[in-house]
Amino acid sequence: MISMLSNYYPEKAWAHVPDVLTVDGRIGLITLCSFGVLCNVLDFDTYRFPGQRRDEKLSPKKREKLVAHDYNAMTPRDRLHCMRTRALALDLVCWLDWKYEGLDWSELFGCTVGQHCAALYAYKAKAEAQDIEGAPHCTLKAIATQLAGIFYVESSLQRDINRAIQDVLDEVDTEDKSLSVDNIWDSVTLSEKDQDGEYDSSYLMDIYMIITDTRVTRSC
Repeated sequence: MISMLSNYYPEKAWAHVPDVLTVDGRIGLITLCSFGVLCNVLDFDTYRFPGQRRDEKLSPKKREKLVAHDYNAMTPRDRLHCMRTRALALDLVCWLDWKYEGLDWSELFGCTVGQHCAALYAYKAKAEAQDIEGAPHCTLKAIATQLAGIFYVESSLQRDINRAIQDVLDEVDTEDKSLSVDNIWDSVTLSEKDQDGEYDSSYLMDIYMIITDTRVTRSC
């Protein structure tokens, strides 16, 4: 991809495009996909009821809506953008699996997302233990609920997330090597696959949009 772009466009036009044939490029691209999947978790409005002030405590009825139905301060437009971003991230991982051989992109993506979720959980636990306030109304319990409902409960990605968080809970030191995925990159040589035809994800996007809707995954 990089070599093709360099033949037609000046360097500054494609300098931001990750080169997956390098370690840094692979790390950057998979990390970007992970952040795309976690955009809902990282949004402060996820943890706030519509119109809720920073110091306002919710009534039992409002809290039930927030927890059970994911009824939060995110606008419908922002929620849709999060769904779309997660769908694009999943589709990009599928494209990488289709395009390149030498690395199991799906496994790498699952491990990366899992470790990012575990880190979020571990650092939030440390912050609460030290009485450090973060995003308004974002408690350890609230973030654990969000992390537990990113994907359908029986999906391999959600199992990766749950397993990584459990590893953190099992470790006294949350900076243990379990939070590292460096070993996955070792001795990797990538090459492009010989493919007939073009990659077509048009039929996948609708599926991804459905399975990444938090209102659906919360009820599964």
